[in-house]
Amino acid sequence: MDGVCWQVWREFSRAHASQVIRPLVRGHIHESYEVASGHVPLAVLQKISRRVFPRPEALIANAGIIEPFLGDRVATRIFTRDGRPYCVDADGEY
Repeated sequence: MDGVCWQVWREFSRAHASQVIRPLVRGHIHESYEVASGHVPLAVLQKISRRVFPRPEALIANAGIIEPFLGDRVATRIFTRDGRPYCVDADGEY
């Protein structure tokens, strides 16, 4: 998964040699990874389970709708360099 994480992160940002990607605690639904530079967290990447959410685009769209109402109580979404709030890897996973 490590190589896939770097490929996905490059869609959102320029990867640097000083950055690391490490797994966060495994959840029951998603796989989560922290991107950090040294001890400074930069982002959390989540792989969405298509078994649980067969239409990930709808889940992502709903997150965008409620984000303004939740303010700083939720993490701010980041966007790919081409403006999407998600990335699809070579296996079609989100």
